[in-house]
Amino acid sequence: MKPLELSVIHFSFHSKTVPSKIYKALTSQNELRKWWAPKVVMSRSSVSQEPGQNVRMKLIHSDKNHLVRYTWRPEDWDKSIPDTIITFTIQDLGASREDTGEGLLVDIVHDGWLDASELEKQKKIWILALRNLKALLRESPHTPWWEKKNYKTSLQQIRLTSLKQLLDVYQKNASSTVAKKIHQASWRICTALDKYGKWYLREGEHKFEFHHENKKLFELSQVSLILFWKHLKEKLGICVAEEFARRLSAEQDIEVSSQNSRTSFSLVKLSADIWITWAEDLIEEIEGIE
Repeated sequence: MKPLELSVIHFSFHSKTVPSKIYKALTSQNELRKWWAPKVVMSRSSVSQEPGQNVRMKLIHSDKNHLVRYTWRPEDWDKSIPDTIITFTIQDLGASREDTGEGLLVDIVHDGWLDASELEKQKKIWILALRNLKALLRESPHTPWWEKKNYKTSLQQIRLTSLKQLLDVYQKNASSTVAKKIHQASWRICTALDKYGKWYLREGEHKFEFHHENKKLFELSQVSLILFWKHLKEKLGICVAEEFARRLSAEQDIEVSSQNSRTSFSLVKLSADIWITWAEDLIEEIEGIE
């Protein structure tokens, strides 16, 4: 059965500037870095709105000074999840170059959502980012939204009993066969690693983070498991981390490199018991080094 698509994110605002200035703000790498994200690499269709969380944002259509359309998807999403689409429309309502008239109408639609928590998270970012965009178009001083403390979500430690309750809820929201496999894999991973560190949940998000000595090493979402190589390399060293990456490639039959910032595994396809043994060996190696 096809997943139910959620509501769209929709905003619009008026501006007294010229169409070319808005178009530049929506398509220029340097301009996007002033209001949309601190890291934007247009040549790679890569955006990072938060540290360590890369998004693929690819320009798929543009009509200069009128329309801009991007695909948008976090790199850690499972391949089965379709792209979301961002559409910017610039409409001239008798644009004045003074303080009279309606000016330009900028309409923004971000649709294609299947995950309610991800939609709500991105909606909060849009609200903050658009404040920056409006200030940029007015040429007013502004502080980038990612430097403001009011966006940061709280991180709370969560115990196994609470994890189990949340995993049971996730299972009910998916088809029975897939949900059962994901539930079993997630629960085995949580219980196996619990003795080595602590699990945390960010407020408003359906992701569990595993921390070892105050470093986030792994993350579990409703569909995937993610390794964070930056922190793993800090713990293991570059050479040892690459050895563990090669071993993981062979055991899970997936290309893995510690040179990447992260590696994402589908929980449906993951060989959970083999991965747990790998993770236990990795953490014991870290503890032996420390």
